[in-house]
Amino acid sequence: MRKIIVESLIGSVILLFCASDLQAQYTVFRVKGTVEMSADGKTWNPLKKKDALKDSYQIRMLENSLLDIVDSKNLVYSYDKLKVISVGDIVKQKKTVLDAMGENLGMRKAFGGTVRSNGDDIVVAPDSIYLIFTDAETLTQYHSSDSIPAGVVFFITICNATGDDQTVNVSQKVRNEESTSCFPKDLYLEKNTAIEISDVLFGKQGNEDEFVIIAK
Repeated sequence: MRKIIVESLIGSVILLFCASDLQAQYTVFRVKGTVEMSADGKTWNPLKKKDALKDSYQIRMLENSLLDIVDSKNLVYSYDKLKVISVGDIVKQKKTVLDAMGENLGMRKAFGGTVRSNGDDIVVAPDSIYLIFTDAETLTQYHSSDSIPAGVVFFITICNATGDDQTVNVSQKVRNEESTSCFPKDLYLEKNTAIEISDVLFGKQGNEDEFVIIAK
């Protein structure tokens, strides 16, 4: 049984990531099956990891295929339908989900006790606010971004092991840009509870850019 030791961090945790090519709006993060792209709607080419994409590019795929694209803030947008669609529309669909999620995010039910997944124990220092990063496909858990393998799509669980209720969010800073919130609304966590936000996915690309996660 694997144990993950999480250090106390009532302040911030620094995460290192690699941003997408600044010249591209989006980058292919993961391809499963057969996925093709066209810049003009006539000529189609197979997509591969790290290909640069723009809003206007058209996407098509065969059955049982999947495309994950990532933006400059490592937010993942997924598509697995057979209908031809533009990259811009894939992003719009996800942003619609995020907007709807934002309306109800603060009302989500937190769960109490130690976070558990795949039989792993998570041991935390007392009176800490900490994060768990979970591989969206295998449900493997990581206690820091450094331990997440490149190429993993993951979601975040925010845990409040303090004796006080907390208002939290996750802020990120990419290179020289200003910090922005990962989630559209702050979350209210009662003491000794945690909240899993599995409908917002991020992609681990590398170890160059800096994300700062803050418990308010």
